[in-house]
Formats: sequence, structure tokens, C-alpha cells
Amino acid sequence: MLGRTTPAIAHQLIGTRTRLINQMRAFCLEYGIALRQGAGLFKVDMPQVLEDHSNELSSAMRKLLAELFTDLRRLEERIGDVTREIEAIARVRLHFSQPLETVDNSRKPAIWLRCSA
Repeated sequence: MLGRTTPAIAHQLIGTRTRLINQMRAFCLEYGIALRQGAGLFKVDMPQVLEDHSNELSSAMRKLLAELFTDLRRLEERIGDVTREIEAIARVRLHFSQPLETVDNSRKPAIWLRCSA
């Protein structure tokens, strides 16, 4: 059960990250600040926007965006944790799906172990 739940959680977290980035991008557009598409580029651009006091962001919006960016960082950490968990599950499943050699190395069929989900 955990094997199916973990990817679903990752999918939900990634969707949440996308919505949060889009919301922050929309807030910036209200102040005439366009940010590049893509999560990676956004994470590079947003700190620069927050540090640039010559832009049109109000202090309240700057504070809100900084708090949302902190939330985004925490969300990224959770996505990383869940991703590592999925990778660990995959490694275990891969390990148990490899053929076992027979002791006498004859041409007998290999025995396959199956890991149930």
C-alpha cells in the first residue's frame, strides 16, 4: 500500500508547488514584474525580485512573497524527501526482482523473486 501511496503524495506535492509558483508569479505580474517560466528559473529569479527594492513591490507584497518563497523551500524539501523514499522503494523492488544464480552455475532457469506492492 505504501508503494502506491508515496507516488500519489509526490504528485500532490508537485501540484501544490506548481500552484504556489503560479500564484507568486501572478502577484508579481500585478506589479509589472514578469518572471521566467519553469520552477528552476523561478527559484533563481524570485530572490532577485525580493532583494531589488527599486521595483514596484509594496512592502506588504514583498513580505508576503518572501513568506510564500519560504513555504516553497519547505515544500521543495518535502518533495525531495518523498522522492528519496520512492527511489529507496524502487531500489528494494529492483533488488528483489533480479535473477538468482544457481549454486552449480548450470543452465537451470533462474528463480525470480517478486516484491508485492
